[in-house]
Amino acid sequence: MENQEFKEIAQIIDSVKFGMLSTLGKGNKIHSRPMTTSQIEDNGYIWFFTSIETDLVKEISLKDSIQLSYAEPTDNVYISINGDAEIINNKAKKEELWTPLAKAWFPKGVDDPNLVLVKIKVNEAEVWDSGSNRILSLAKIVKAIFNSERFEADDDSHKVIKM
Repeated sequence: MENQEFKEIAQIIDSVKFGMLSTLGKGNKIHSRPMTTSQIEDNGYIWFFTSIETDLVKEISLKDSIQLSYAEPTDNVYISINGDAEIINNKAKKEELWTPLAKAWFPKGVDDPNLVLVKIKVNEAEVWDSGSNRILSLAKIVKAIFNSERFEADDDSHKVIKM
C-alpha cells in the first residue's frame, strides 16, 4: 500500500540517511544506536545492514517493536517512526542494497556470513517540519522570549501518518 504523505517523508529520510534505531534491551531498557539507512520504500519499509552478532539482532528477536528517529536540524525537520522489525537473510536483497561503503563493515561483501538485513515495517510516522517557515518560526520564538510568552508552533508543521 503506497501512501503519498509517506513518500514525502521517505524523501527526507533518504536525504538524511542516518537515524537512531531504538529497541528494548536487557532489563527492559531502551537501547539506541545510529544506523545508516540502506533503502526506504514508498510502501513503508525501511532497510538496514547489520551483523548477526549485534545486540540489535538479539533484541529484535525478543521484541520486534522499534522506534526510529531522524533529525535534520539545519532544515528544522524531525521524524519519529514506530514500527516492527524483522531480520532478513536474503542474498538477492543484500545484492540490491549493497554499496561499496558497506564493505568497511562487511569485508567479504554480500557473502559475509555475519551480514543480515533489518527490515522495518512502518506503522506510524510523525514529522515536524518547520523548515519552510524557519525565519517566521525564529521571529515568533524571539517575540515569545521578549514578551515572556510561550512559543506555539504552527499546527501545519506537525503531522502523523498511519500506515
